[in-house]
Amino acid sequence: MNPKFNLNDSQRIVFKNKVLPTIFAGSVIWLISELIFGSIFTKISIPGELFFAIYIPMIIADAVLYIVFYFLSRKGNVVFSIIMYFLFAVCAGIITVPISILTILDVNLRIYVHGFISLVMAGGAIVFIVTLLLQERFFTREYRWVNVLMFILGIFLMAIAFILIYQIRNMILMIISIVVLTIITLLVLLYGASLTRNVEGDNWIKVVFYILQSLLIFSFLVFLVLIMIILIILSEGDFDITGIGNLSGSSRSKSSKKRKAIESAL
Repeated sequence: MNPKFNLNDSQRIVFKNKVLPTIFAGSVIWLISELIFGSIFTKISIPGELFFAIYIPMIIADAVLYIVFYFLSRKGNVVFSIIMYFLFAVCAGIITVPISILTILDVNLRIYVHGFISLVMAGGAIVFIVTLLLQERFFTREYRWVNVLMFILGIFLMAIAFILIYQIRNMILMIISIVVLTIITLLVLLYGASLTRNVEGDNWIKVVFYILQSLLIFSFLVFLVLIMIILIILSEGDFDITGIGNLSGSSRSKSSKKRKAIESAL
């Protein structure tokens, strides 16, 4: 195993008992927030002006929480850093809602956004569960192949569960889901272990921040690619740009048909 990722006993305990549970908890909070507020916003109609009056300050607030989390983590203030991280996750869930609804294109693709956030949570869960199972054998040279096999098995089982839960039947979407899950798992595992190995003192919360940062960058790139694919597909057919203002369930039948069209196109 690469010495860059080798952890001694104390570092392994920090990574297993502090870093991973915190990352996993934040991912769960993000997903729950997106599910709850997504359900609320699809059942009510919000005028465009009111929507922007709420949404833009929410983005600013989330950015402020992220910056505050950064400075607190650098100082090693664990309690307030965790609070900022969890509040950031709640706001991130709310910010994700319009991306999932995509009312500007009158297309309901919430299932894909739910799925991607679930993949982020699943990647952290795989690493967390494997570390619990391996205990002191986690990331050791003697058990390196056991580690590899456990993670491959974890990714395989989690990918199957994801495909069954979200009823993904398209082969390309299945491959994309497995690739994304694998990358997220490796980000949390390898990058997280490398950061934990080089952490100064007991400032493990800084590791959480940098793992979050890497996941956000990766998430942004994936969302950007998905939106570009959707725009290209929709530009080839007839669709109505109705505006962002009406966050309601009135267009669900049209959205369902267009989502099926996107699935078949993929």
